[in-house]
Amino acid sequence: MKKILLFAAVLSVALTVANAEFCSTNQTGSVRLVWGSGPWEGNLQVCLNGVWGWVCHNAFGTTDARVVCRQLGYTITGAAAKTSSYYGWGNGTILMDYVSCTGSETSITSCGYNTVLTSSCIHSRLAGVVCQSGGTCTNNNIRLITASSSYRSHGRVEFCRNNQWGTICDNGWDNSDARVVCRQLGFDTSQYSYSCCAGYGRGYVPIRIRNVGCSSSYSRLSSCSYIANSAGCSSSEVAGVACYGRVTSSCTNGQFRLWKSFSDTGPSNQGILLYCKSGAWRTVCSYRFNCYTAKLICKAMGYPGALGTTSYSYYGRYYTGYYDTYYWSCSSTRTSLSQCSYVNSRYCCSTSYYGGCRSYCNRCTASRAVGLICYSPSQESGTCVNGTVRLVNGSTSNEGRVEYCYDGDWVPSCGMSSITASLICKQLGYNSTYASVFNDERFGRANSRNLLNYKFCSSTHQSLSQCTNVIKQSSCYITPSSCSIEYGLRCYSTGSCTNDGEIRLVNGTIEQEGRAEICLNGVWGAICQTSWGRYDALVFCKGLGYRGAGPIARSNAYFGETNGPVLFSNFGCGGYESGIYSCSKSSQPNFNCTQQYTAGVTCKDSCSNGQLKLRGGKYFNEGTVLVCYNNMWGLISDTAWSDGDAKVVCSRLGYRNGIAKSIRGSYYGKPRLPVHFKHVSCFGQETSIIQCSKTILSLDSGKLTLNTDDVAGVDCIHDEPTECIAPPSWINTEGSQCQSNGTIRLEGSEERGTGRLEYCYNGYWSPFCKLDPVAASVVCKQLGFVNYTAASVISTTAFGVVQNFSLFNNIVCNGTEDNVSDCVVQTSECIPLCPKNIGIKCFNPGMCTNGDIRLVDGIIENEGRVEICTDGVWGAVCDEGWDKTDAHVACTQLGHSDKEPVVFLNSIFGAGQYPIVHSNFACGGWETNLTDCSRTVYPQFNCSRNNTAGVLCGYDCEDGEIRLVGSEWNYEGTIEICHDHIWGLISDSSWSTQSAEVVCRQLGYQIDGTHPYYRSHFGKPPNKTIHISNIGCTGHERTISDCTRTTLSLEEGKTMIPQTNVAGVKCYTPDQCIPPPTGGVSCTSGRIRLTGGRSGVAEGNVEYCYHGSWSLFCSLGPQEAVVACRQLGYEQYDVTAVFDDGRFGLSSVNSLFQNVSCIDAPTATSLSECDLVDKCQSKCQYPIGLRCYESIGECEEGSVRLVNGSTGESGRLEVCTNNIWGSVCGRGFSVTDAYVVCRQMGLGESEPTVYTDSYFGDGNEAIIYSDFNCGGYEETVSECRKRKHGSFTCSRSNTVGIICRDNCSNSDVRLVGGPTDYEGILQVCYYNTWGLVSANGWTDREASVVCKQLNYNASRGVSVNGSHYEASRRTIQLINVACTRNVEELDQCDKRLLTPAEGIALNGRVSVAGVRCVIASETVPGTSSAQSSGSSSMAYVTVGSINIIIVVLILIIASAIICIMKRKYKSRAPAHLTRVPPPAMALPKIPPDAKLADDYDYNMATDIEEYVSVVDTYEVENVYEKVNQVEATSFN
Repeated sequence: MKKILLFAAVLSVALTVANAEFCSTNQTGSVRLVWGSGPWEGNLQVCLNGVWGWVCHNAFGTTDARVVCRQLGYTITGAAAKTSSYYGWGNGTILMDYVSCTGSETSITSCGYNTVLTSSCIHSRLAGVVCQSGGTCTNNNIRLITASSSYRSHGRVEFCRNNQWGTICDNGWDNSDARVVCRQLGFDTSQYSYSCCAGYGRGYVPIRIRNVGCSSSYSRLSSCSYIANSAGCSSSEVAGVACYGRVTSSCTNGQFRLWKSFSDTGPSNQGILLYCKSGAWRTVCSYRFNCYTAKLICKAMGYPGALGTTSYSYYGRYYTGYYDTYYWSCSSTRTSLSQCSYVNSRYCCSTSYYGGCRSYCNRCTASRAVGLICYSPSQESGTCVNGTVRLVNGSTSNEGRVEYCYDGDWVPSCGMSSITASLICKQLGYNSTYASVFNDERFGRANSRNLLNYKFCSSTHQSLSQCTNVIKQSSCYITPSSCSIEYGLRCYSTGSCTNDGEIRLVNGTIEQEGRAEICLNGVWGAICQTSWGRYDALVFCKGLGYRGAGPIARSNAYFGETNGPVLFSNFGCGGYESGIYSCSKSSQPNFNCTQQYTAGVTCKDSCSNGQLKLRGGKYFNEGTVLVCYNNMWGLISDTAWSDGDAKVVCSRLGYRNGIAKSIRGSYYGKPRLPVHFKHVSCFGQETSIIQCSKTILSLDSGKLTLNTDDVAGVDCIHDEPTECIAPPSWINTEGSQCQSNGTIRLEGSEERGTGRLEYCYNGYWSPFCKLDPVAASVVCKQLGFVNYTAASVISTTAFGVVQNFSLFNNIVCNGTEDNVSDCVVQTSECIPLCPKNIGIKCFNPGMCTNGDIRLVDGIIENEGRVEICTDGVWGAVCDEGWDKTDAHVACTQLGHSDKEPVVFLNSIFGAGQYPIVHSNFACGGWETNLTDCSRTVYPQFNCSRNNTAGVLCGYDCEDGEIRLVGSEWNYEGTIEICHDHIWGLISDSSWSTQSAEVVCRQLGYQIDGTHPYYRSHFGKPPNKTIHISNIGCTGHERTISDCTRTTLSLEEGKTMIPQTNVAGVKCYTPDQCIPPPTGGVSCTSGRIRLTGGRSGVAEGNVEYCYHGSWSLFCSLGPQEAVVACRQLGYEQYDVTAVFDDGRFGLSSVNSLFQNVSCIDAPTATSLSECDLVDKCQSKCQYPIGLRCYESIGECEEGSVRLVNGSTGESGRLEVCTNNIWGSVCGRGFSVTDAYVVCRQMGLGESEPTVYTDSYFGDGNEAIIYSDFNCGGYEETVSECRKRKHGSFTCSRSNTVGIICRDNCSNSDVRLVGGPTDYEGILQVCYYNTWGLVSANGWTDREASVVCKQLNYNASRGVSVNGSHYEASRRTIQLINVACTRNVEELDQCDKRLLTPAEGIALNGRVSVAGVRCVIASETVPGTSSAQSSGSSSMAYVTVGSINIIIVVLILIIASAIICIMKRKYKSRAPAHLTRVPPPAMALPKIPPDAKLADDYDYNMATDIEEYVSVVDTYEVENVYEKVNQVEATSFN
């Protein structure tokens, strides 16, 4: 008799009219049994947390049942555990799972148990208990103990006497007694039978009465005669009955109803399914009864749908004379029973020799009834009023987890739209129409398993009560379950803002950034990130006064979640709009967006790099220093901030002649701006802070530093004090050091016209502390230099110091004098101090050509002090008025007009030895020679030698540009980087492979095989500064400028040149550089094509037309691949698959170029817009292949799958994004990431195995993700952090593969794929994985061990070839299993356990084992049961006679078949005999209660005929085998 499969694997919450029921605090820990026929039995409930809740049957056994019975006041003898919701599918809360008692406990709460429920802990798998001894009762009551029966209406009869339960001795027990018992128990008495000989167990209470004698008209057993003792009775002589139900009330043909034993117990929405036919209620046939039929029948009875089917035996036995011989068959497309098939089950089960039908059988019999559970929503109030809603677990009253009152219980919402959220808030009393929806379970989980999925509300609904309840259901069953996500909500009232349209930035670390918020209808709200881009950000920033280019659009709640609703989405600004409101957009409630996906922006200022200003000072010349960098005003850390740094700032701000004072400690305040620079170190002569050494902080680092560092300020002071002393007293007394006042001399040098200048004043030689150019020229004339009178006036100690003061204040000449003595000597009461005495140098002409210029004393090329040839002598330029325009003319004259020059003041390259002959240049910029510019000429000015001008002529390079030098090959060399339009070098400190890869990527080379070089391997150009040190790249950056680095000032970089080694790299190494050919005519240059791929698929080797010739690629990055697909017309996706394994044909190929780089053109639509590296041809083993995506796929965003594995739990990981399946790169992929994948797929929660070496192949798809970083708590991989396609490169030999592990223990067994719980393919658990058993040597003995291990009430198991059931993609784990008779578990048998690799190798090559467990109700009684007296003996004689008749009948039929087959197949063997016969059909079994079944003989006969008709298709040898089986079974 075939059981109906339990379709309850997903059932998990309130099902029926029963509501959640509270229990009091003093009941905590109490237990009770419900839905049984009395308080001694039922499904187990326990009181915890103020609620009566269920216990799962996982691991629940006899030991646990004993503790329950003890706690209830019964004795533990005979305590039995029942499983699979034996007393009815439950509702409400499940509180315990995996109860584990030792047996000594007095309360179940003292046992071990889990409160975190497993996925198998559902309401169709509740634990039940039968306490078969102890307790009190009311005299003369009876009860039916069904613990040892397969039917709820069959069992041992117990009678209450002296308020104690007792059994009844079977002496004199007959059908009259059974009829009275069934009547008293509430059954119809159309069919019944008695049982003797402890057929339903001996019981666990003493025999109370014997020799019962009833009249069939009695209604209670106590009315019958009996003897109140057990004399002469043994425990093997216990009476039982088999009662049968029957509904005798009138009915209308076509009606359905449900029936069960003890109709007043348990839910009313489940039972044996009855159908009214011919005016009588009959059981519905289970033949071809499916879930679609169940759904439509439940609907026909007025229920919303079906929950599942189960074995009808759970509900008892219906009258066997009333069953429907027709069966229902519905398909998934049917919407009502009227559309289904209603078919006569009669079929020809035996044919005659001439082909006619010899006999007919019915597939529908009394033993093929249906147990059905319909869904019945409660109409009664339980813990709440249906239709109400609340917010739970929020930190404020306006937020929390949404819970609806449904079926009288509070249940969470598994989904939420903006419209629904608004109506909820409206019902809760909030006056704003906006609400925030949360899908991250921030308000916790209720973890209640329920039927309501969510409320569906449309724009036409005005209140929540008008919305539709969406129930969880599949195509067949209503499938209540817990929510994968429990939604939360925040409601609002107006008043948080007043000016509609006002915008602001919120929660940014700096003032230029924050979450974008808008005031609308009195509420501040955020913007959804969907379609939020740079043009939207630009318009938003303009509205706040930030007009700088390149604002950064932020997403994923970068600045934290908003406290208000998300008001707008899908902005579509063009960038030209005056305000964000002028842009196209979507408004609430026309989109769904949660707080985690709000937009933000980092605005940019309209300023240029190095621009300075002061803020926070009392006066305009003081304050905190603000510097512009990357279009953002920012700050400077005061770490190492000095007066030299302050001098550069003040000079740049126009305060050149005063004293600059550095101010530290955020003295003038610390504005909320990023810190751009740290460790600034200026010499003081730089013209811009950009030229100083410094550490440049990234924006993120700058924001962090704002919180940790004080910032720099300056005080630019105007007044410059002078120092002088009173003349010494002896100055008025004539000295004797010199004779002629007014004479001069040069001391301290042997060179003519050079030395310390001294003047004879009142008989004393006095040094000069001051000397202007005019007086100097008179000195040179006096010394004999008459052809060139300009002099170099030098304040120095190089010629010695005679004294540190002068005896006169100054000597003033008009230039016409021939001797200094003719000039005016100025004296005063304060004479000057001069630690350095004035020296002079006079010149003769002829050393250069007038008008020529040169740069002198520079360290690097194209820099130095500007010197101009005037009157045949080189002369310096005073920096007074010297600017970039003048410097540009100088550089143009020198042949370097390319870029803006760098101006140096304050004699940064030294003063030199030549006179300062020009000052106050005022060039227009168009001149080609400095002498063409307006200027002041010597000696018409006075200029300190500390103020000579210098220049650095810039190169024609852009900042961040790089090149390789020092090698004959362009793919290797020392790295030069352009900074401030100056080529410089990179220190090899911290130089790494990752940094080298970034250089090669930026240059357009492939990064595979990149090799970094150290210690100036390719040489160190002597005339280049060091620009960068301490560089740290991760390897993923697009350019070297994206890496963390320390940039050095020009001065510091130059000082580091001697002692610093520089970095080099080798990017690509062809065997030899062969220049590519040109002049081809086979194609149009710039075109591309795909070759070698499948027809109709956008795939193949990618070829590029290079100068008229088709060329393959040896290297192609992900960004370049996207551009190639765009050029081919596949513009829908920015995802491509790149292959380098030759899968489209060809090997050992040449490419006419090395690589192509689209780094600077990411939006290009053609590869011709990108940079082509084509100095050399390249070779590779395989050309680059490409697959472009051209149409929408059919996968769900964020879903995952395992592909190409040998089992359903293993394979290459693929993730769906934008309707495309793609692989995952193995870089950074961990067990934690795999755990999230397996959990998302429902494949067990044991630790998975991870492969990152394309173990399951690399597939034919794009590699779309890399660098996963899951925390392990995520529900889906979509919630994990990761890198997306285009931001990484990954070899196809590094895709991720996973083997998920099941949540099972070694040696566990289960049956899957069968039509009932009692049969199917056998699966065993090893290595935390369910696997299969080889069928080789598999027999009934091994099958019986499995049934015993599964705790099925089975007398034996039947071995079945696993292919008889549905396919199971699992690995073979056990072979050669051989069990002995007495083992309890399969693990105790002899066997060979395979390794996973061995098991995979056997997949599909061996048959797998299956099992069918024959339950007790189907087992033929053994001869030992016939050892009884009285009427029971007569009953077994009758059964024995039936058995003999059946066997004789089968032997006769079999003999006839043999003769026919021998005659029929004498000359030839028919084709069908070469096939493998189908699995053995189950033999008909005689249950112990069949003695008085009026129609049983007929049913037996039809089953035998059906069986023989099957035998007719077997080979002759199989006929003998089946006959022998029948004989052995019948006479055991």
